[in-house]
Amino acid sequence: MYTPPPLTMGEEIVLLALDNRTGALRSRQSVGWAVAGAALMELSVQGRIGIDRKKLHLVDARPTGNEALDESLRWLVGKPAHPSLFAPRVRGLVNREARRGVGKIQTSLVQHGVVRLEPGLLKRYPVLDPGPEKAVRAMLDQVVLGGYHPDARIGGLIALLHTTKLHKIAFPGHRPRDLKPRMKEISEGNWAAAEVKQAIAAAAAAVAASVAAASSAGS
Repeated sequence: MYTPPPLTMGEEIVLLALDNRTGALRSRQSVGWAVAGAALMELSVQGRIGIDRKKLHLVDARPTGNEALDESLRWLVGKPAHPSLFAPRVRGLVNREARRGVGKIQTSLVQHGVVRLEPGLLKRYPVLDPGPEKAVRAMLDQVVLGGYHPDARIGGLIALLHTTKLHKIAFPGHRPRDLKPRMKEISEGNWAAAEVKQAIAAAAAAVAASVAAASSAGS
């Protein structure tokens, strides 16, 4: 029986965004922001960061076992590890991962054997193992289209896809306007313990704020 390799939320987002025919990455800027938020959400779900007085804070600095996530965790902990510096580090991590995170995840997917690198002026990553992407899409379809109740992880992923407007990437063949009400409902729903849900919401808000700031700077 086929069992897809365990992937992080960021790896799942990049897989959804890869063109299966060409290996090109679609909606790169939005995917970058989504990947940045995925690191925060994954750390929230795993209990490494939490919420206190509506602000994210460090809960557990122990490594997760995933090098990319542990790099993000080390960035958040920083030196000195002072609570007053945590919020600026969250913003810094979002901006840093938006620029660098996609490339790191593509390399990770190559190492997993899910995609292969096709060198060139613009690197492409054709899919070798379609199983992981199919598994992610099946979960998304069950929850968004089928009305299933999400767990914390899939709920966080849907909230992030909605925040970064990646509706078409997640649900090709469906109109975003038909998806948005359900994805908004899920984003605001009670599918996780209160503190985890609040931390995930704060992570999504941090991404939304960074996207808005970048848009204002570019206009």
